[in-house]
Amino acid sequence: MPEDERAYLAAEAAKVAAETEPNEPRRDGQRAILDLQLQFAAEIVEKTGKSLPDVLFEFTRFYKAFGLPKPNDPNNAIWKEYVDGLNTHPILDWTLSFMERGKTTNPENQQFGCFRFDYEEETRNVKIHFGNNDPSPHGPLSKEQMDERIKELTAMFGYIKEHCKDAKTVEGNSWLYNRKEYRRLFPDSYTKIMEPDLTNFRSGSLWGQFVKSEGGIDTKAKAEMLQKVRDIPPDELTAERLADCFENKIQMVRGSIEDFYKMYGIA
Repeated sequence: MPEDERAYLAAEAAKVAAETEPNEPRRDGQRAILDLQLQFAAEIVEKTGKSLPDVLFEFTRFYKAFGLPKPNDPNNAIWKEYVDGLNTHPILDWTLSFMERGKTTNPENQQFGCFRFDYEEETRNVKIHFGNNDPSPHGPLSKEQMDERIKELTAMFGYIKEHCKDAKTVEGNSWLYNRKEYRRLFPDSYTKIMEPDLTNFRSGSLWGQFVKSEGGIDTKAKAEMLQKVRDIPPDELTAERLADCFENKIQMVRGSIEDFYKMYGIA
C-alpha cells in the first residue's frame, strides 16, 4: 500500500477515535451504540488498511439502521450521501442524523410492549424483535416482569392470528436466546435447536448486548470487546476472529406458529 494512502487511513482511524471518546453519562443508548461501532470500525481500518466507508458498510449495522432497502448496496444514493459527508462532518453526529432520518421514513411496525414483528407474506414467516420498553426497575426479563412479557406476546400473536392468517413459521435472530430468562417466554420447540450466526455484524441484536437494561451502555463489556479486537494480529484478522471478540453470539431459532398459539392460549 502506498505510504500516502496508509497515512490517510491512519488519519481516518484517528479521527474516528478522537470523535468517539467515551462520555457515557451524557449519551443515550442509541448514540453510545453508534459510538461503539465507530470505534470497532476504526480498529479494523487501522489493522487492515481498508477504507472507513468499506468497513462501516461491512462491519456495522449502519446501512440497516438508516432504513435502507435490501439487498445492501454501497451505491445506494442515501448511503453514498452518508459516505460523502464523513470527511466534512463530525462522524458520530452525522451518523446519528442518518439513523434518525431513517426512522422517520421507515417507521417500525406496531409495538407490543417490548416486542414487535415483521411478516413476510411470500414465505409466510413471522420474525420476532425485542427492545427494552419496560420502565420497571426489575429489568425486562426479570422473574417479576415475566407475566408482563407473556401478556405482550399473547397480544402480539393474537394480532398475528387475526391479521396474518396464512403465517406458518416463527423465527428469531438474537443474542438473547443465550439467556434462559428470554427462552422461557417461548415454546420449548422453538428454542430446542439454536444455530449460531457468527459473522452477522449488521444485526442490531449483536450490538444490543452492550446496552444495559436501564438504558446505559455496559462500559466494561465494551472495553473488553475492543481490547480483544486490538489483540488480533493484523495478518490474522478475519470475520470469524472478530466474531470471537463478542461474548454473546447471535443464535438463530425457528418453529411452528401453532406452538405459539397453543402456549399463549390463542384459539
